[in-house]
Amino acid sequence: MILSSLKRKLHKNSKVLYGVAGIFWVALSYVSFTYLLLWPAAACFLSSALLTSIPSSRFSISLAKATALYGVAISVLQIYFSSLILGSHLFLLGLESIAIFLLVGFFHVILLFASTKESVK
Repeated sequence: MILSSLKRKLHKNSKVLYGVAGIFWVALSYVSFTYLLLWPAAACFLSSALLTSIPSSRFSISLAKATALYGVAISVLQIYFSSLILGSHLFLLGLESIAIFLLVGFFHVILLFASTKESVK
């Protein structure tokens, strides 16, 4: 009951959540001077735009799911790279990176949960 209510609310606001994720990826790209992180931002913005314009399209829902999985994959990759520097003198930087990308990965799992349309009334 509570889970289905939460899923309905997340699904209803998923276009906003994808926009928030895109803004976060842009900010992260700006802070880290890594332009490769603009690709997940572009995917999030595209998903948000398609979910706003044609929300019930199979293409927009599939793109939203793929974008969420892409965000999870990029987060896992960044966690792996951050874990490589834990043994050096940049321990705190690696620990902060791991914490940030764990939160980002969790947020993208929530986006994946929100983009599924099955059993939403």
